[in-house]
Amino acid sequence: FSLARRAFPCHDTAITHIRLKNQGLSEHEAFAADRGWTPVTSQSSPDDHKAYYPGATPIHIRITGDQDSGRLLGAQLIGHRSAEIAKRVDTYATSLFHNMTVSALSELDLSYTPPLGSPWDATQMAAQAWVREHQPATARPRIA
Repeated sequence: FSLARRAFPCHDTAITHIRLKNQGLSEHEAFAADRGWTPVTSQSSPDDHKAYYPGATPIHIRITGDQDSGRLLGAQLIGHRSAEIAKRVDTYATSLFHNMTVSALSELDLSYTPPLGSPWDATQMAAQAWVREHQPATARPRIA
């Protein structure tokens, strides 16, 4: 295991039609890690795909990042099994592995298929919400 893998574990839970994923650290775990971070968390619930396509469901996402550097520290996702939670958590896993900032995660060029997603993926919309809430001076307006 690499240091990044040990520092940022992934937890997976499935309860009937609900999926829960945790990648990286929660705010509490980031404080306990005592690495000099100032962890802050935001919550948002973007839909898994555009609402004009039938069956859109919210994905409840919590993102934890370092207030000072903007570094992504962790994310938790809860959503319906049809929302592809298992694949969406990979965006956060990759970002954590590469020590990306929450803002940089928002800039990733992810694939887009209207019945399955949005121009800005739910993972990116949650990242944009974190930046607006915790680093408003660096936030840029987004077209949704």
